[in-house]
Amino acid sequence: MSKERLEELLNDLPHSIRYSGELEPLKQFVREQVERYDECRLDAMELHEENKRYRERVAQLINYIEMTGDEIDRQVHKVHVILDGLLEELE
Repeated sequence: MSKERLEELLNDLPHSIRYSGELEPLKQFVREQVERYDECRLDAMELHEENKRYRERVAQLINYIEMTGDEIDRQVHKVHVILDGLLEELE
């Protein structure tokens, strides 16, 4: 539930209930829960994206495992070239 929708619901309460003061602790609790829900939803979305990246990496690893010997040798050579370049930059 969005904060805007929550405020709409709270504003739709009868005036006598809204301003009696008895609901203030409950309204505050509900607002905090909406905030927590929104935070959890964002966390879940971030985890979903991270999970997607991991799945892609696993798929790449499976492809490497399924390669023939010649393809593996070419990939290993590429890795060595990249690492050699990095080592040269560090020196």
